[in-house]
Amino acid sequence: MRFSKVTSDHFQFIPSKDTKNSKYMEKYYDKLKIKAEKENFSSVEEMKAERLKAIQKNSFFVPKKISSTESETNSSQKKNYTEATMNPPPNVKTLDKILNMEKIKDHDSETIEKIWLEYHSTKNCLSAVIPAETYRTLFKRGQQYPMFVVPLPQEHGLEFYILQFQFHQCFFTSLLEYKTHGIESKHHMVLTHFPELMDFKGIVLMHGEIIQPKLISLKSAQYLAYAMQKFYVSGTNDELNLVEKFHKYPDKFEYKDLIKNL
Repeated sequence: MRFSKVTSDHFQFIPSKDTKNSKYMEKYYDKLKIKAEKENFSSVEEMKAERLKAIQKNSFFVPKKISSTESETNSSQKKNYTEATMNPPPNVKTLDKILNMEKIKDHDSETIEKIWLEYHSTKNCLSAVIPAETYRTLFKRGQQYPMFVVPLPQEHGLEFYILQFQFHQCFFTSLLEYKTHGIESKHHMVLTHFPELMDFKGIVLMHGEIIQPKLISLKSAQYLAYAMQKFYVSGTNDELNLVEKFHKYPDKFEYKDLIKNL
């Protein structure tokens, strides 16, 4: 899978090492280190891990019990919702290639959730069970705004990642990789969503594959997935508006506003 061509306007705000902006990033990262010390963390990485735990409590990227009322979908919504019937690219597995759909259809959403999460729990990957309405919002915004940039705190600075929605997948690669190789860039991670159970079970299953395990850790992959959720679904109006500004008003987009929302 390759990146779509991106205009330079989208990336004019990204600092290089010899700009004033890079000094701002260094200054900001120093503030992160000070904040970590004040909160009795041994490093920025430890602080990031604790932030991750806090996010997980309210995130759809963790086990969530779904009531029978949540799993029911309005008939008019079913008629208007066509994403689940779209044919995936030939290289993408459909859910029936992973699960026995004949057996799974007899289980409720709670049981399917348990099966899905337990199956992936010992693997170096991400997994999630997402409520249908949440995924509808994510899919819609992903089609409206198919590309964005998110910052990832690292021990020695900030690293920017590009995310790109294509069909029911979201690809992540580092900005450095993109600036070096352009549309030939190799992805570091991909999230694949399976909407086949959405209309009659009220859930969407997600699998996150870490393609470059030497370049991105599981915790960093989780952080990027939660960042995507935050800017596309569950964040504040300011955070959601940053995605719109990135696409509609790239000349007004400020990377420092993005960093503030770490």
